[in-house]
Amino acid sequence: MNCLVVDDEPLARSGMAAYVTRTPGLSLVAACASFLEATRFVQAGNVDLILLDIALRGEDGLQCYRAMSDPPPVIFVTAFAEHALAGYEVRATDFLLKPVTYQRFLKAIEVARERASQRSMEEELWLSVGATRVRVRPSSIIYVEGMENYACVHATEGKLVALTTLASLLTKLDERRFLRVHRSFIVNIDHVRTFRSDRLAMVDRDIPIGRKYRDPVRQAFARSPEDP
Repeated sequence: MNCLVVDDEPLARSGMAAYVTRTPGLSLVAACASFLEATRFVQAGNVDLILLDIALRGEDGLQCYRAMSDPPPVIFVTAFAEHALAGYEVRATDFLLKPVTYQRFLKAIEVARERASQRSMEEELWLSVGATRVRVRPSSIIYVEGMENYACVHATEGKLVALTTLASLLTKLDERRFLRVHRSFIVNIDHVRTFRSDRLAMVDRDIPIGRKYRDPVRQAFARSPEDP
């Protein structure tokens, strides 16, 4: 797993880089003092995991990460516990509070490895868009809006309208991750930011929860999405 360390504090940066180099199976791509410096390594496409300080000098690590179109998984590292909630809003792999012990670092890496393994085994989904068959990664799907015999798929890469019904599409998706919350909507639990009794907040809009779906939705969110 190729790791990129981003921290503007020299001691913290070198310490995290040392953790990476001493851990079997990890490789240090670079240790950068700014997100701007780190961007060129990410764009090169050889970064599997970013270890990112949120409070960078002159930069907001969280906002920089959010602005990336398809960023690698991230573990946030910071001295401020109040940043934890914001980190989980972008589905961070983990959140490490400074000073970070090596044992705590290893636990975070184990989570990152498990998620990487799940992604590598993920079956890609083929959808009919006009006369074209389009391949979509299920994990990239944020939510799906049904329109009679069509489904508007909102994914991290963009939006497409596929010739399929919500009911048919739901049978092809992992029931542990995808949930029908309304007669017109399916959501990816991993992309839900907040949950209320009648709606779910996604990245760019609120999704209503239909009355008949409220009990299943409450049950789904009574546990963490990481629970088996």
